Amino acid sequence: MKRVQRQLDITAFTQIKKDKTNNPNSEFQPVEPTNINYSNKDVSIEQAYLEELPSVSKNSTDIHNLTSMHSNYTPSVSTMSNNFTKTPIVGVNDIGNYVHNLEINDLKKEELLKTPWVPSSTYIFPVKTKRNLRFQLSWIKRFPWLSYSQLFEGAFCRLCVLFAREKGGNGSHQKLGALVSKEYTNWKNALQDFQLHATTSYHKLCVEKSDSFLKVNEGISKNITEQLSIERSRQIEQNRKILLSIIKTIILCSRQEIAFRGSNDYGNVMNINDFNDGNFRALLRFRVDSGDTTLGEHLKNGPRNSLYTSPGIQNDIISICGEIIKSKIVQRVNAAECFSVLADETTDIGRIEQMSVCLRYYDQKDKKIREDFLEFTPAVDLSGKGLATLIMGCLQKNSIHCQFLVGQGYDGASAMSGYLHGAQEYIKKDFPMALYVHCSAHSLNLALANACSLPSIRNCISTIQTVGTFFRSSAQRSELLRTTIIETLSETRHTTLVALCETRWVYKHESVMRFKELYPAIIVALEKLESSINKETAQKSCQLLSTIKDAKFVIPLVIIENIFSYTLTLCKQLQTINADLVEACNHVDDVLAVLDEMRENNKQHFSDLFSVVAIMLNKNKEDIVLPRIANKQTHRSNVPSHSSEEYYNFNIFLPFLDYIRSQLCDRFQKHKSLISSLQQIIPSKCIIATNEEINDCVNFYSQILIEPNAFKAEFAIWKTKWLKEGSRPKTAIAGLDNCNPLLFPNIRKLLQVLVTMPMSTATPERTFSSLKRLKTYLRNSTSETRLNGLALMSVHRDINVDPEEVLTQFSKSSRKIMLL
Repeated sequence: MKRVQRQLDITAFTQIKKDKTNNPNSEFQPVEPTNINYSNKDVSIEQAYLEELPSVSKNSTDIHNLTSMHSNYTPSVSTMSNNFTKTPIVGVNDIGNYVHNLEINDLKKEELLKTPWVPSSTYIFPVKTKRNLRFQLSWIKRFPWLSYSQLFEGAFCRLCVLFAREKGGNGSHQKLGALVSKEYTNWKNALQDFQLHATTSYHKLCVEKSDSFLKVNEGISKNITEQLSIERSRQIEQNRKILLSIIKTIILCSRQEIAFRGSNDYGNVMNINDFNDGNFRALLRFRVDSGDTTLGEHLKNGPRNSLYTSPGIQNDIISICGEIIKSKIVQRVNAAECFSVLADETTDIGRIEQMSVCLRYYDQKDKKIREDFLEFTPAVDLSGKGLATLIMGCLQKNSIHCQFLVGQGYDGASAMSGYLHGAQEYIKKDFPMALYVHCSAHSLNLALANACSLPSIRNCISTIQTVGTFFRSSAQRSELLRTTIIETLSETRHTTLVALCETRWVYKHESVMRFKELYPAIIVALEKLESSINKETAQKSCQLLSTIKDAKFVIPLVIIENIFSYTLTLCKQLQTINADLVEACNHVDDVLAVLDEMRENNKQHFSDLFSVVAIMLNKNKEDIVLPRIANKQTHRSNVPSHSSEEYYNFNIFLPFLDYIRSQLCDRFQKHKSLISSLQQIIPSKCIIATNEEINDCVNFYSQILIEPNAFKAEFAIWKTKWLKEGSRPKTAIAGLDNCNPLLFPNIRKLLQVLVTMPMSTATPERTFSSLKRLKTYLRNSTSETRLNGLALMSVHRDINVDPEEVLTQFSKSSRKIMLL
């Protein structure tokens, strides 16, 4: 019996060695039978097992069971001894070694997937049931994912062992059992269970994971980190493309001052509703229809809570655009190191007092003067101190270097210009160089308004305004006037009257000059309206016709038109940006010189005007009659005269001329005194400048000069330079263009101060037009942040707003979609 058993052991060992030779991938290590010492006949195989397994009882039944397992387990005998190991050695690629093992490296996973341990064709699978059923080797060929574990004596799904999670099934809450976390041994239903396992969702997912894993290791595809990175980059690029389309639409609406919202702006953007959902949503649909497929897919199938078309997102983007524009303005102002503040206030449609704050400075890069709108600020405290605090708070909030403030430009209201409690005085206490300059355009308008207070002139202007209102109040009258102008004055290019507007100063000039030009056609039109079937129209036209035919109206009309023709160019020049206060004062002096010459030769000038009046009245069959003169008349002009020409010369022409001359001298005298010492550095005046005037200027602006101690020598060289030149600049801007900053740094700084001095508040006045277009009765609840962003984009069309820069700023805040 012992001999037979020993022979069986030797045969088993020999068979195992053959299996290893035939299947080199197997990790099963056979033991050479020669390593076992069988020379001692008293040592049987049973005794050897019993010696290595002392925990097993040494009864006959255990011995029989142990000896019956010799074909399934390989005894390992050390080369140093002839003893067997406690447990038989199992192949390294046996899948059983890796059940519940979460620390398998990628190399080992690839090896298990490509070269798993497969029993040989002569391998004897153990039998565990009474029905003599066992694992079939053909199942591995039928189910490639199936592996047999010699360690557990059962079957496993190799893919699920390596890639499955702990739980699966519906809802991923069932703990995985046979074929995954424990061996499968129910050989009776093996085929059905294997087929069922192949249809489970977790198994299919493991198949995809294994395929992806092998492709990554073989270099066919990228690993998960790279794939996630690529997918993230693709998603970010797509999200940014969507946001860029939305940002460009917002910028378009803002630049064109188009209202964003309609009566309703909710629901799916792509749905065309019966109601008006606003221009913004309509433009988004237009983009989609024009071929923006990425935006279309986002608006159709994107998540409802992150479409990025809501009013809140609009406000964020508008605010960012405004901040970008404002930052560029602040950067240029601080780089100039010299600026003036311009401010004016008005009440918007929402009954909020809005103060428009603008900055005037010399742009060193473009070499021109700029007047840039900064922001609208609600004004609650309208006292001088409150307005001063509001203006300085606006400057400091925007990080503007207020130590370089050299000028203040406001209107003549006492709250702004008061020398005791005005805003300019409070600001000057903190910044002494910030000199207040009354708006020169306001000054001219006030001078003309006061000059026009002369009764005859005032009545003429009132009549002009009444006639214009009479025609504009009716479409039929306007059309009649237009056709009459075309028939009567075919050479003229104007067909309408200009309204005499008090706030638009140029219109005061143009309305009078337009009325004088169209006077013959107006007479014909009123004559036609006298026969109108409308009683009110006929009466009004008869009254106006008799008024404008009278010499008392025609003579003032011709005089006003003649005088206004000289001040019209001055009015336009005072509202320009690229001009300095010296140039404005020079232009005023030129106008005064012309008026002085007219005053000296008044008889000749009025004679020419009187002949024009005579021609106009003769066409209307009217005569110039000398008014009755009484010795005790006190309520009208009663100057003794020998002729009607002399009478109107003394009573209208000369008084009106004197009024305008005196008003211009008084209104602009303060402007001249402000620049009296500073203008001495202009090339045309520096050659006759005195040291006292220059020293006063240097002492006042010593804080911003580069080298005040060297100014005296620098000015001497500057003066010598222009003494040699025949042509010398007469304005500060021209002098600045001809000043070398390396040779004359202090001179250039003073010239820069001179050109920075405010000339008018026309720029803040212009921003009120934008305010009226942006904040209408339909949009009267617009917030200040949104209003300022829209106003900045509307006013500053020359400053480019890059959508990419806007998107970068927008992405810095936490968003629901990936943008960075």
